[in-house]
Amino acid sequence: MITFDCDGVLVDSERLTVGIEAWLLTEMRAPHSELDVVHTFMGRSAAAAQSELERILGPDLAAEFARRSRAEIHAAFERELMPVPGIATVLARLADQGRQSCVASSGSHDKMRGTLGIIGLCDFFETRIFSATVVHRMEELAEALMEPGL
Repeated sequence: MITFDCDGVLVDSERLTVGIEAWLLTEMRAPHSELDVVHTFMGRSAAAAQSELERILGPDLAAEFARRSRAEIHAAFERELMPVPGIATVLARLADQGRQSCVASSGSHDKMRGTLGIIGLCDFFETRIFSATVVHRMEELAEALMEPGL
């Protein structure tokens, strides 16, 4: 079983997300460069990112940021989201060889299914999508990957 991360490995979503979040934080009077956003939020669970947003903006503005960024990111994904160059070929070759793959990410199932669906890669993974929002320890992920039929 080959395990892929979603954002930045399968889906070229990070550049869009980071740009929007840096712009929106700055607009909300909490100036952040794209590099600041990467260092502060990338690779964290949604709960950890939300906690950091509340520390930076306060609870009310953090909720407004979440609402606005979700809408802006969704619109940008619909307009501009692309697969990472060459990944569809890699996935097709793996499938042709009978090798299965899965996605493991700190993003939610809905987010992964949404982004993979937009770029046409969701079918490569079927039910083999694992989220840190559900899988709390790496041992659980390893056990899930060893289930018969995967």
